[in-house]
Amino acid sequence: MTIGDRTLAFLKQIERTYRDAVDAATGKPVELHLVMDNYAAHKHQNVREWLAKHPSSRSTSSRRTPPG
Repeated sequence: MTIGDRTLAFLKQIERTYRDAVDAATGKPVELHLVMDNYAAHKHQNVREWLAKHPSSRSTSSRRTPPG
């Protein structure tokens, strides 16, 4: 299992856990906001493809260096 595969397995587990979660205030399904660093596994092709197929899961990459 490659590091990209492990990252993908983690994302799938998160999606399964929160698949039926609903925002109590609006009654709408929640969006998953994933903050990831710039580690290569987070940019792996299979991870990017999975994120593209799951629009309710948004990802943000952190900066490589501190601002300033």
